[in-house]
Amino acid sequence: MENKISFWLAVLSICLYTNNTIAQIDSVPLATKRLALFTGYQINKHQFAEVGIGIKTDKMVGSHPITTMLLVANEFALQNNFIWGLKVGGWASGGAGATSMGLHIINYTNFHENALRLRPEIGIGVLGFRIVYGYNIPLNNKHFKGINKGLFTVNIAINLAPINKQKHTNN
Repeated sequence: MENKISFWLAVLSICLYTNNTIAQIDSVPLATKRLALFTGYQINKHQFAEVGIGIKTDKMVGSHPITTMLLVANEFALQNNFIWGLKVGGWASGGAGATSMGLHIINYTNFHENALRLRPEIGIGVLGFRIVYGYNIPLNNKHFKGINKGLFTVNIAINLAPINKQKHTNN
């Protein structure tokens, strides 16, 4: 019985100690927003390049970096048939498991017909780098040729300019 009490007192002491060991909390950024260049490459039967611009927010939750991004981007088919997609969406990456999740809506066109797709994504990512699997859910024109149903994407967000920076305060 005495060993159990000693064990739980030791666990409680460690938890209380580690909860109060954050150094210089007044100088740690709470969140940083930046204008960022969004780039990507889609891998499957039909390959696409992505380029766009967005607002990227980096923050720390405990010791884990979290990145979110809202973006507008273009997708271009890297094949003989020209296909262009205008994409609007967002994603979040990071945390303890470096998980990345996103949701985008894309309007593909070959300038003869259009196809609207909703793409949920899941994968891994940290800071501005991510590798995800996405599935294009047809919202119309499900027989549009030249786009993938499922695809892997590698994305990199490159910081361009700061928008604002918030800091912890000791109030």
